[in-house]
Amino acid sequence: MKPTLPLLTALLFSPLAALHAEPLVAGAAPPNVLIVMTDDQGYGELSAHGNPVLKTPNLDRLRGESVRFTDFHVAPMCTPTRGQWMTGVDALRNGAMNVSSGRTLLRRDLPTMPQIFSAAGYATGIFGKWHLGDTLPYRPEDRELYNLNADPMQERNVIAQHPDVVAKMRSHLDAWWAGVKGVCNEFQPSVIGDDRQNPVTLTACEWADVFVDQQAQVRRGERKNGVWHLEVARAGNYAFELRRFPAESGLLLSAAVAETRATDGVLGAGPAFDVAGARLRVGDQVLEVRTGANDASARFTLALPAGRTTMQTWLLDAVGHEIAGAYYVTVERLNKDAAKTTREATSSADSNQRPNIVLIVADDLGYGDVGCYGSTKIRTPRMDRLAADGVRFTDAHSTAAVCNPSRYAILAGTYLHHAKRANDYSLYFHDGQITLPSLLQSAGYRTAALGKWHNGFGRKGDPDYNAELRPGPLEIGFDSFFGTPRTHNEPPWVFVENHRIVGWDPADPIRIISHDEVLRRGLKDYGWGISEGAANAHAARPDERIDLIIAEKAAAFLSRSPKATPFFLYIAFAAPHSPVNPAPEFRGRSQAGIYGDYVEQLDHCIGRVLDALDACGAARDTLVLVTSDNGAVCTRGAIAAGHRSNGVLLGQKTDAWEGGHRVPLIARWPGRIPAGSERKALFTQIDILATLSEAARVELPPGASPDGMSDLAAFTDPGRVPAKRTEALFQGTGSYALRQGDWLYIPKQGSGGMTVQVPPRAPWGLPYAEMNQRNSDIDPQGKVQPGATTAQLYNLRDDLSQTTNRFRDQPATAKRLAARMEQLLPKPKRPGKP
Repeated sequence: MKPTLPLLTALLFSPLAALHAEPLVAGAAPPNVLIVMTDDQGYGELSAHGNPVLKTPNLDRLRGESVRFTDFHVAPMCTPTRGQWMTGVDALRNGAMNVSSGRTLLRRDLPTMPQIFSAAGYATGIFGKWHLGDTLPYRPEDRELYNLNADPMQERNVIAQHPDVVAKMRSHLDAWWAGVKGVCNEFQPSVIGDDRQNPVTLTACEWADVFVDQQAQVRRGERKNGVWHLEVARAGNYAFELRRFPAESGLLLSAAVAETRATDGVLGAGPAFDVAGARLRVGDQVLEVRTGANDASARFTLALPAGRTTMQTWLLDAVGHEIAGAYYVTVERLNKDAAKTTREATSSADSNQRPNIVLIVADDLGYGDVGCYGSTKIRTPRMDRLAADGVRFTDAHSTAAVCNPSRYAILAGTYLHHAKRANDYSLYFHDGQITLPSLLQSAGYRTAALGKWHNGFGRKGDPDYNAELRPGPLEIGFDSFFGTPRTHNEPPWVFVENHRIVGWDPADPIRIISHDEVLRRGLKDYGWGISEGAANAHAARPDERIDLIIAEKAAAFLSRSPKATPFFLYIAFAAPHSPVNPAPEFRGRSQAGIYGDYVEQLDHCIGRVLDALDACGAARDTLVLVTSDNGAVCTRGAIAAGHRSNGVLLGQKTDAWEGGHRVPLIARWPGRIPAGSERKALFTQIDILATLSEAARVELPPGASPDGMSDLAAFTDPGRVPAKRTEALFQGTGSYALRQGDWLYIPKQGSGGMTVQVPPRAPWGLPYAEMNQRNSDIDPQGKVQPGATTAQLYNLRDDLSQTTNRFRDQPATAKRLAARMEQLLPKPKRPGKP
């Protein structure tokens, strides 16, 4: 019997030449060769290598009978390692840099180990993972035949007994191969410029360096260029953008590379090179741009004719040398004629099909929390992409600086002070009231609400959560509801589906414990009380996963939506409202502390909804809006990290200052909203109901949206149509504010909310003194300056940050706005009067 040479390739990688060298002993027969390769087994996972926990006696026995290598290396990914083992040629040259399903990976001119051994008279076979492509000629040769009826466990190889069956099956296989081999390596272009598609993202087709990892290291290497084959669908101007890999990293091109943890210690990242420029070649055109230290990408713009072309890209260092690096490229066809684009968009929307509508409302998301609004510490690639595909509003406002009034106004088209309701936790909407969901439902829309509700249940004060919760979302026009009854820091801490608490058990009822009782019992809450009992119901709503669950519910709704029926999906996410509690997998991802992590989780959830729209084929026929119910609460951690949640705006949630109610608003509607556009004119959420109704071609009946009006042109032609709304009211917790044109009037001192209270009360949130803001009426400690005027007036065009009160030098404007506010606000009721 021939001796057998075992080779444990989890521990070492031997060159192919060593396996077909001369016999180990002169005159001896060639040995059998057995190669065992494990998958992703680390250097420190064997007892023989010092692991005190894992027991590997069979491998240890092999070590005792042979040689153990302690400084042997393979490639850091499976396919390159297997390609090197198969050919004895480095992965940079054998072609097996990564898996491309259905295509030959190894170079056709390289002899492989089984071919060499087979030519020498060896019988060859492979069992287990292949991972080197599935096209001929480089795939495992057929050496086995099994009769699955008689031998389902495949224990008896009967290939020698049935040569006729083998020949027949080989004939079929050869016929198949003859039909497909001609196209396996043909020109396979990425199509760009098809205006029905979003911008195309091209992942690198060549890894620049076998040691470049998936955290986008940039190192000097041997192979420096990425090559793409492009099919240009439409001639025109194109924007190319080179970014670090992967897309979600948001790393600067010049960012240093962190160390990588390994089983047996720390692997140094190696020298990282600053990217100082980039070069792009498309056809005969060669362009080069320089990049700054704070650039996240390199951008090119050039004209391309229709047809096929090849593109190459390089990263460059400061002296122009090429740098190896993993990166990707996005390609987008630019609009050459904005007016023509608008005309084309309008005509394309003249079909009879009503658009689907997805309205996403975040909870306390600030004007400065989103990348496309200036955030540099928090990465929001999905919202940024949405803005790049649609319109970004820079003067959009909630009707109030707190959540309940804003959410009511969005769905009702009227201010909360006009609502016919008791001042309790009963349903905000009165019987028979026309709402956004009821209007769309009457027009044939399938309607659903997901996430935070916070607009009350029932008609008699605080609802009984152990009973049916009605009236509620379903009674104002939603076909279904799943979400939290209030904010996730307020009891009950459960999910509600339609009219019942999810997981409610009559044998374990829920109990609402007031804040006063919490204090008496020495418990902890967020100032609103807690909920007890109902163990199953509380377990069904893990606080750190609320939005992730809501996003999956949204994806499920979209996957089940019949194409013939339009839908209205209202999604109210919990983030980034306190308690700031992102899921473990999102913690530590941002550069703005745990608050930034929570916003990045929110962006992920929004992306999950957008991906579900793509998956169900509804994205092109859907109008998507993303906004916030009010401004952000400023947090110490974010400010300490250099992040300002409300950007340059003064104040925060609760305030009548701009930081309380100026919010992000992003909208995408392919074919109707011009991509990459910006709307600078005033827009308020009081107009959402009428605007979406016009978009859905649903006529407003009498009494609908009494305080709102449609401003659809602000979305479909944002750069040209003049402002339609020139006046708006904003509600803080301590005062209203009135906007007219560029002027904002507040009839009281202080912030009109909780940041600077007049008279001073217990502090709330982050005090003014820690917010790094400046206002002429407020001293650095957050107190009203002696001699400050009794009211405030700001010109937002000249002073968006509201640093200077103009009340004294603009008395006529202040008087006019004060009189107008008197007309708009409800008169206080006198005692004894209904």
